[in-house]
Amino acid sequence: MQLSIGSQRDECDRDTWEDSEGYRIEKSLREIIEKILLVGEIYYREHVQYQYEWKIERREQLIEEERQRIIEEKRLAEELRIQQEKERVERLLSESTALQQAGTIRDYVKAIQDKSADIDVTIEEIDKWSKWALEQADRIDPLKSLSFLDYEKSNS
Repeated sequence: MQLSIGSQRDECDRDTWEDSEGYRIEKSLREIIEKILLVGEIYYREHVQYQYEWKIERREQLIEEERQRIIEEKRLAEELRIQQEKERVERLLSESTALQQAGTIRDYVKAIQDKSADIDVTIEEIDKWSKWALEQADRIDPLKSLSFLDYEKSNS
C-alpha cells in the first residue's frame, strides 16, 4: 500500500509510506497523521491568504469602478450643461430673429396702411388684414409674449 500526501507544493508534500517486508505502515501512523495535519494547515493558510488577497483586489476593483462611475457622472453632467447652454443660445438667437420678423411685419403693415390710398381695396379690408398681420407679429414677438423671461426653462 502506498500513501501520498498533497501535491508538489513543498518538501512536506512529497513523503510517501508503504508496507514492505519487515515494516508495516501502521508503525508510521503518527508521522502520517502529523503530515496530513501539516499539509492541511498549509492548504488552509494558503486558502486564507488567497481569500485575503482576493478581497483586497475586489475592494480595489470596487473603488476603481466607483471612481469611474463618478468620472462618467461628471462627464455626463458637463455634457448636459453644455447642451443646455447651447439650447439657450439657440433660443436667444431664435427670439432675436422672431423680434426682427415681428418688426418687419409691423413695418410692412405700416407701409400698406400708408399706401392704402393708392391700393384698390377698401379701408375695411386693409384694417381687417392689418389687424390679422399685427396679431401674427405680436404672437411671434418675444417682447409681447415675454417668452424671453423663460430663459431659465431652457436650462432645466
